Amino acid sequence: MSSDSAPAEGWKDDGGKVRMGLLADFGNALREVARVSQYGIEKYGSRDGWKRVPRARDRYTDALWRHLTVSGANEEDGGLLHEAQAAWNALALLELAVCERNGGGGGHT
Repeated sequence: MSSDSAPAEGWKDDGGKVRMGLLADFGNALREVARVSQYGIEKYGSRDGWKRVPRARDRYTDALWRHLTVSGANEEDGGLLHEAQAAWNALALLELAVCERNGGGGGHT
């Protein structure tokens, strides 16, 4: 674009891009999922160890279903909400699937 036809205001092409700010609608829920991640780091001593769990898909699927069948605080895991733990497992499965689709592996399947 030449300087003669430059718009008076700044311009940014966001067409077709994911609106990541929409996640702000779930701020409370995401905070609870972050608590699950933090608890896991404290319990297992690693931020990314979950990516290297053998048979990760099977195990995270099992955990997802366990947490979906109950609700409220999980006293065995520091009072974390079962719903947050279910969401964390769903996100772990999604992350592994996206990484695999993109050729990044992402962990054991």
